[in-house]
Amino acid sequence: MLVLPFTLGYLGGAAGTWLALRSRRAATPVVPLFLVLVLCVLFGTEDTAAVLLKSLFFVAVALWWIAIRAGENPAVDHAHRGAVARATVSAAVVGSVVVLATVAVGDVADRLVLRGMLGTGYDVGRLDNPLTDFGQFRDDDADKSMALKPLLTLRGLPRRVPIRFLVLDTYDGVEWSPGNDTVLGTREDRFQQLGERVGTSAVGREIAVRVDLRKLWNSDWLPLAGYLTSLDFDGPDARSPLADVRYNPATGSAAVAGELGRADDYRFTAVVPPTRLPRDAEPFAHPGDLQPEGEFLDDYLEPWRREPVTPIERVLLLAEYLKVTGYYSDGAAIGETEVPRGHSKEALAAFAFAPVGNDEQYAAFLALAANRLGVPARVVVGAYQGERRQVRAADVEAWVEVQIADGTWRVVPAHAFIGTQDPALAAQTPEEFLERKKKEREREEPEPEQEADRAADGDGDLGWVPAAGAGAALLLVAAVPLTKWLRRRRRRSRAGVAAVVGGWRELVDSARDLGYDVPVAAPRPDQARAWAGAEPAAVALAERTDALTFGPLAPDRAVTDDYWDRVRRERRLLAADRSALRRLRARWSLASLRGRGDRARRAGRPDRLRR
Repeated sequence: MLVLPFTLGYLGGAAGTWLALRSRRAATPVVPLFLVLVLCVLFGTEDTAAVLLKSLFFVAVALWWIAIRAGENPAVDHAHRGAVARATVSAAVVGSVVVLATVAVGDVADRLVLRGMLGTGYDVGRLDNPLTDFGQFRDDDADKSMALKPLLTLRGLPRRVPIRFLVLDTYDGVEWSPGNDTVLGTREDRFQQLGERVGTSAVGREIAVRVDLRKLWNSDWLPLAGYLTSLDFDGPDARSPLADVRYNPATGSAAVAGELGRADDYRFTAVVPPTRLPRDAEPFAHPGDLQPEGEFLDDYLEPWRREPVTPIERVLLLAEYLKVTGYYSDGAAIGETEVPRGHSKEALAAFAFAPVGNDEQYAAFLALAANRLGVPARVVVGAYQGERRQVRAADVEAWVEVQIADGTWRVVPAHAFIGTQDPALAAQTPEEFLERKKKEREREEPEPEQEADRAADGDGDLGWVPAAGAGAALLLVAAVPLTKWLRRRRRRSRAGVAAVVGGWRELVDSARDLGYDVPVAAPRPDQARAWAGAEPAAVALAERTDALTFGPLAPDRAVTDDYWDRVRRERRLLAADRSALRRLRARWSLASLRGRGDRARRAGRPDRLRR
């Protein structure tokens, strides 16, 4: 596993060093390193984010090297000047271009990588199949205590996260089995050799787990949870080196070349993505029919296909039908219905009309039916840990995972479709079951007449919610202009000197809202020059304000009304000098609503001196 990266590193480093010593061209030593980067990308994973980070780091270091090396070129006078600035600016420009290009292109799911194009993947068809051999996890006449014996001991695995033995995603008419090149939307769906660190594009909860195998575990498959990020065999007598592991990144399944033994304890870290299946989810888009060997179920599934609901809801309705009309039986206990082993076409065709069996038949049937209903689905064999963090044979179950539009796989748990056979519903045909579910939906959804009556009576009417929201939004929009209007009315309603001072403050506030830089603590004539320059009318108004404010007699109502008329005209002249957009922004500007007293104190003089 390490031969290729070490070889590329040595060759690239040696070539770059030789060129750096022999060539005067600043960019020449970067060429072999760039080729190494390209090969690493081609042989790497499909994780676009990791490729972006590596590329940005390479660009930054390469440009820094080129800029510094160019500054040392004796053939160019003063080439060293500005080398750091050139390197920094070049790295910033090229890095920005790379980031913008990545954002524009988005997450390229079909980025070219050689990892999934070379070879055919490890042949797992000859390994054991825990689904076909599911009966080994249940009681038999020879040993009634088999189901209570532990298979694994887990440390660090959350209780609600299952340990998965194997994902089976191909149906050949005889059985479900794992395979290579079986997952839509990715090329990383082959069983390949892996190292201690594993790349994954999965997003979710990170876990660290230790697995202790017990003597009853005799499978070729490596129990895991989520999608691997690292794996290490740490048992003192471990017989299975990491080089013997073959891992499928698309399914999260791993096999070992040679059976695992009790001494092969191991640790792994992984990412566990969300697994809950929303009823309103859309299935992953796919070309053509899924699992064509399941065509024999199409006639049986016709009632479900006609149901006016989403494909995911059809699958969930079928799961519920199996649960209420089916019967769980291993065929091992005395008096139980004998169930033939396997899930071939013949077995599943019989199961469709008489759902009797164990996890093997139920999961195999539902996954195949889901595919034929247009929803990508697969079977998973695994378990949830029980007491003392152990997994016993009785804890093993099979469930179904379906792929939704975002590419993630969501779980249909075993308890959602394993038969419990409600005696009152066991004899229902699919048509009768679907008709009953249709009536239940109609009872839950009120008729239009009921909605109209409810609206008329005001019972449960929530029509006020949008209106209240619109009213609150309108109030927020109108709050600033309304506050300014009330302030202007309050200032003009005052008498004597207070009305004059209020008028001038209104003029200054209008200028500030329009974007003029008015000195708060300056004399009034200087304030007028801030927006009017040498315009005599504005300066004259400022001097008139000082005369009325500090004069011996208080101005009467006629004088203050005339003063406010002059303020109004000056405000119009202020606005006329600004663009329409600036005038519109001024209506909602908060510049004039900030505290005047604080600004006066910051200017070093009390507010009362500005009268």
